[in-house]
This record gives sequence, C-alpha cells and structure tokens, in this order.
Amino acid sequence: MNVMIPFVIIAAITTYAWPFARTEASLIIIAIIYGFALGAYISLIINPIVAMGSTGHVGHRVGVAMTVLGLGALVGPPISGAINRVTHGFPAVGYYAGSMVILGVILMLITRHMMLGGRFWGKF
Repeated sequence: MNVMIPFVIIAAITTYAWPFARTEASLIIIAIIYGFALGAYISLIINPIVAMGSTGHVGHRVGVAMTVLGLGALVGPPISGAINRVTHGFPAVGYYAGSMVILGVILMLITRHMMLGGRFWGKF
C-alpha cells in the first residue's frame, strides 16, 4: 500500500485534469500518466489483500474484494453516463470520477492505518 497509494493519488489528479485537456497532445499526455499510475494500482491490488490475514483465507478475501471492485465497475459507467447526459459535457464526469478515486485513496489510507495497529508510520 505504501507504493500503491501515491500512484492512485497521481491517477486522481490526472482524472481531475482530464476535462481540461483540449488538444490531442494534452489528452495523450494525460492518458500516458494515467495509464502508468493505474498500471501500478492494477498490478499491486492483490498484495495488500493477501497480507491482511492468514494464507488459509486468501481466496475468501480476494473473492470479496473483487466482488466489491466489480460492483464499482458495474455501476460506475452508467452513473457517469447519466451525469454526462444531465450536464451535457464531460467536466462533471471527470470531477465525479476523480472524487471517487480520492474516496478510494482515503479508504486505502484508513485500511493502512488500521493494519498498522493505529500507527501512522510503519511498513505494510
């Protein structure tokens, strides 16, 4: 999580910046930064879940986590589409998506804090 959290913050910043990209070059730069940041998240998502308990229940924890992540992936696009339809533009969609990513960062920070036994600094 020590590596994943900064990269997800970078993904949130680029998500907020996406609506302001007006040229093809700026969209390409945002896509590269976002892809790099999200790639770190996707490649590391299972590691904290595995580290949260005994190896005997890894399958249960991963299954529950992927179910929750899948529900977010299922309802996120229709919500974004509804926001786009109501506001007639993508800036509000970018703000919604960026806010959801920030909420994810906050939940990761809370989880990290709880896993460290209430300490802020430490290895997890």
